Amino acid sequence: MCARTMKRELARRCKLRPQFESAILAQKPREGTFLLINLFSKRGQVVLNPFLGSGTTAIAAVRTGRSCIGIKIEADYIRMVEDRLKEVER
Repeated sequence: MCARTMKRELARRCKLRPQFESAILAQKPREGTFLLINLFSKRGQVVLNPFLGSGTTAIAAVRTGRSCIGIKIEADYIRMVEDRLKEVER
């Protein structure tokens, strides 16, 4: 799949629009994250997210049968992501 086709498909499925409710400036739509993880990885693989943010990628990885390594500097956000992941794993 070429980049142009992928971009169109992502925009079509996710109705991309900015989300300003969060302090995370680069927050992405959940649907887009699920789509990308499913397109570019297989169940059981590891997803690396060097800019963890609010943990959407980690949650999508866990829900689709992948592991996730996320990197985040701020301790408050790390705790928030850990709490969100605990809810997913229940």
